[in-house]
Amino acid sequence: MFQRKNIEEKLLQTVKQVLKQEFDKIEVEAANIRISDVKELAHLVRQARKSQQLTIIDLANLTGVSKDVIHKIEKGDPSVVFEKLLSVIDALGIKLWLQK
Repeated sequence: MFQRKNIEEKLLQTVKQVLKQEFDKIEVEAANIRISDVKELAHLVRQARKSQQLTIIDLANLTGVSKDVIHKIEKGDPSVVFEKLLSVIDALGIKLWLQK
């Protein structure tokens, strides 16, 4: 009986963890966020990557963008080539709209 209860508790904990991760992912995907500087965009990229449980190396392999460049993106380095930034945000499912 003790073993079954322990397994049920672990299963419940796992389900809660997965639901939280999915909720965080939906929260990131569903938000319309106004980005007013490079640091805000950097934070969004990092949050999106983490919510998808990707490491910087995973994202580098997925996009072909070096891990050093991804690190710069997540730190808000303005010297990053825009094309590389677009590759990363596209791979994370972030849609970018420009408004005048």
